[in-house]
Amino acid sequence: MRLHMADGTWQAGIILDVWTAQGREWLRLRRSDGDVEIDLTHIQQVQENTAP
Repeated sequence: MRLHMADGTWQAGIILDVWTAQGREWLRLRRSDGDVEIDLTHIQQVQENTAP
């Protein structure tokens, strides 16, 4: 998936998990440089990555 972030950047990777903690919803994204946890409120748009 490709995620367009609120700060204008893009994050690309595989979504591993979505959960709720601390009153917020989170997403774990596996990128080529490692896994990251992202607060869903920081995501503006989600796109399917169709690149091979």
